[in-house]
Amino acid sequence: MHDDDPALIDQDASATGILQCLRMLADEAADLRLAGTLRALREAIAICQSERIETPTHATARAVPARSQLH
Repeated sequence: MHDDDPALIDQDASATGILQCLRMLADEAADLRLAGTLRALREAIAICQSERIETPTHATARAVPARSQLH
């Protein structure tokens, strides 16, 4: 399968997709009052954000806090 080729993967899109998934999971954990899960997801989000290369696009994406960070 061609989508299994690491050379064809858009790393920025993959990182963005992973962050979106983690944020959605954090929102659900907050809604369900799963404190430990929410804490772990927030930690994972922070780690993923810190590993991304700083560009104007990334800075804009982080300017608006995720709903889970408002809880």
